[in-house]
Amino acid sequence: MYNAMRKQQEREDKEEEAARRVERMERVLAKIVEKNLELAGFRTNNDARGIHASFAGLLKNERVIDGFTRAHPPSRRQSSIG
Repeated sequence: MYNAMRKQQEREDKEEEAARRVERMERVLAKIVEKNLELAGFRTNNDARGIHASFAGLLKNERVIDGFTRAHPPSRRQSSIG
């Protein structure tokens, strides 16, 4: 009986976390749509890098990738780049 209740609670927790992730992704997508004109206008690699960096920062600030980064910490090489 206890195991069934625990498993049910775990399922509910996973569903709630999935709903929170969807909400975070919707906020990020809204911000991406706002920046759509900026994305459409880049001409050089430097512009593309700048836009990529701003979106990487946006994702980091929104903690969309927080769970992923805990599971897969960046290597030293990657962390020195950003």
